[in-house]
Amino acid sequence: MAIDNDIKTHLDSIAVLTAIIPAASIYWASSPQEDDYPRLVYRRISDPTLYDSDDRWQRWRFFIYHGDKGKCEEVEQILHDYLNRKDDSIGTLDVDYVQCLERSDPEFDNDLRVYWSFIDFRIIYH
Repeated sequence: MAIDNDIKTHLDSIAVLTAIIPAASIYWASSPQEDDYPRLVYRRISDPTLYDSDDRWQRWRFFIYHGDKGKCEEVEQILHDYLNRKDDSIGTLDVDYVQCLERSDPEFDNDLRVYWSFIDFRIIYH
């Protein structure tokens, strides 16, 4: 199973998250072009080589889209609470450590008529 599927499985298991954004609206890499919100889209944005190590790390960005600014902030906080400093497993992936690297404040997109924000994590695994 690829890391993207492991992340999806883990996100789908977070009940407080799926109460705000249904599991069917959580996507890897891209999402349908329809205007169905709320939505969570995540993608890997870097995958550097670690020399002399069996471990790998990747940077992942999670984009949150919601019509309610407060809910957008709440989802960002849920992701932070459930992923930051995680050091056991995500799906079938053996995780050494997850670190929050960057967060944004929600911004309103006039074209989409929705708030959006992002949160980035470094996932170190082997």
